[in-house]
Amino acid sequence: MCIIKKARTGAPTPERAMEETCKDPLPENEYNTVDCPVSIIEFLRPGADNALHLGELMLLTGADGWTVRKAIEAERRRGVPILSDNKSGYFLPTCQAEVDLFVRSMRRRAGEVCRAAAGVEMAAKGGEF
Repeated sequence: MCIIKKARTGAPTPERAMEETCKDPLPENEYNTVDCPVSIIEFLRPGADNALHLGELMLLTGADGWTVRKAIEAERRRGVPILSDNKSGYFLPTCQAEVDLFVRSMRRRAGEVCRAAAGVEMAAKGGEF
């Protein structure tokens, strides 16, 4: 079952979240690719109720956690809609609301990472270490 939740008043929109993400990411071809002999998509099922945690995917594929996560990243970049959350694990979407929730979560995390990087960068420029 898919439930659509409204954002709280004053919550950032996806457009604003995109504006707040890093302006200078690492080149996509450096450090972000992996050749994984296993396709993760063949193990995933639709819906958070059928999600698999990283440990389960490691057992099913015989790959280590880093390889599984990089394989998921590679499949997402190819356009495979692999969703995840901290509670359920990895799964395929059953409706657009699940996709929207995942995308909002990822954009919010990206913004948090960029703000943390900016804080460290400011501290380093000010010699506060």
